[in-house]
Amino acid sequence: MKLNLVRHISEKRLAVAFSGGVDSVVLAEYLMSKQYDIVLAHFIHDSPIAEDELAFTLNYAKDRGLEVEIDIAPGHKNTKQSTEEHWRNARYEFFKKLEMPVAMGHHLDDAVEWYLFTALHGEGRIMEYAHTNVFRPMLLTPKQKIIEIAEQNGFNWFEDPTNSDASFAARNRVRHRILPEALKINPGLYSVVKKKILAKLAINN
Repeated sequence: MKLNLVRHISEKRLAVAFSGGVDSVVLAEYLMSKQYDIVLAHFIHDSPIAEDELAFTLNYAKDRGLEVEIDIAPGHKNTKQSTEEHWRNARYEFFKKLEMPVAMGHHLDDAVEWYLFTALHGEGRIMEYAHTNVFRPMLLTPKQKIIEIAEQNGFNWFEDPTNSDASFAARNRVRHRILPEALKINPGLYSVVKKKILAKLAINN
């Protein structure tokens, strides 16, 4: 199984942020194939598909003899925060409690969407490779490559139906409506963001 990571992962025991989606499945399978000792970190969102995601995660872990750490999103009380922001902050608080490195399945498509999303709020920002105890080893890998790896290896994953719903969240509108138009204007957008990520990594080395 070939997957080019941003950097070599020196820690042998780590958690994988696991939703059951193709990104987290491919990352978990890759790390297991390289003899890493992994724990699945599953965060339960207050969403219609939360029970299905949890069931998939627990079955996946049972089939592979993996430990699972689980936390659930607290009630959303801060009216100044969007639901997405609330979930994101709570999820990172959960990861901090694990006291081990947490590998996330963010990929190049996520970085491009984040760049556009933040640009619409004033300044295009580059997704960090790492912060606190979280890191993103597949940040330079396009989503399509991850799907191809999953299909070639016969992996099963949980497909979140809300991902294809442009009205579900702001990031979905960026993905399905704004990004296609942006690529018509600048077909090299992915290369632009990838270069920015590499430049930032070089600065931080």
